[in-house]
Amino acid sequence: MSQLSPAARTRLFAGALLCLMGALFGLIVFWADTGTMPAFIMRLYAFPYGDKAGHFLLMGLISAVANIALAGRRLHVGRFHPLAGSVLVATIVSAEELSQRWFSGRTFSPVDLGFSLLGIWSAGILAEKLRNSFHRFTRK
Repeated sequence: MSQLSPAARTRLFAGALLCLMGALFGLIVFWADTGTMPAFIMRLYAFPYGDKAGHFLLMGLISAVANIALAGRRLHVGRFHPLAGSVLVATIVSAEELSQRWFSGRTFSPVDLGFSLLGIWSAGILAEKLRNSFHRFTRK
């Protein structure tokens, strides 16, 4: 690992972290789908709009890590060039939220989906600003 460049080490670490976060996301979805969410997780967002804040922060964090792991790669869709990590996370999150329609103990919420997508979008903007600042700083 010492032969890897700092950027490659960062992407490798972010990729490993993304795998762990994906596993945690899957576990949370499983607990929610089966009605077995642990009390300590329920307490994390036991305040007004805590669920919405959780969607925004968790999905934003996962998106930021995905974009770091993918080195800020962009997709080219016509005139649009969204961050690949953001698109990946938004697709998975949207599919999961829509799948709640088929679980009797779950409720599809367009507001939850909106907060998740807002977190993903915000994290993408923040990642771009930080990346641009870092490049300006390192070029001097």
